[in-house]
Amino acid sequence: MHAATAVFRMQRALLHLRAADPVLARVIDQVGPYSVEYLKPDFETLVRSIVFQQLSGKVARVIFNRLVEAAGNGRLTPESVLKLRTPRLRAVGLSGQKISYIRDLARRARSGEIDFAQLQCMTDEEVRSEEHTSELQSQFHLV
Repeated sequence: MHAATAVFRMQRALLHLRAADPVLARVIDQVGPYSVEYLKPDFETLVRSIVFQQLSGKVARVIFNRLVEAAGNGRLTPESVLKLRTPRLRAVGLSGQKISYIRDLARRARSGEIDFAQLQCMTDEEVRSEEHTSELQSQFHLV
């Protein structure tokens, strides 16, 4: 789903909720307008998704920022992640399972098995039909 479609659907959903439930309408008014940040599908974005799985936003941000700092250069790359040893990755706050997923992603990205530039040009349906995407989705589900 593209960004504009997702925003339109969310706006429709919020209008429906406001009309259907006065309590939710007040909560929606208190929280403010719906916003979402779309990030381009690259290595760092996918690693960020893995780190943020099943964690509160605040904790995940701290861990992710520590990971970026440990990797150096202010940006995550497959090479910078693969240079980090397990004790260092554990020290930033990653679980053993997440370390495994992130390293696997880094290896696949480095080898060219996952082409992030190509993902940006594909429709959602094309991405979902790719074998590696199914594997990544399975990994995210297990995180």
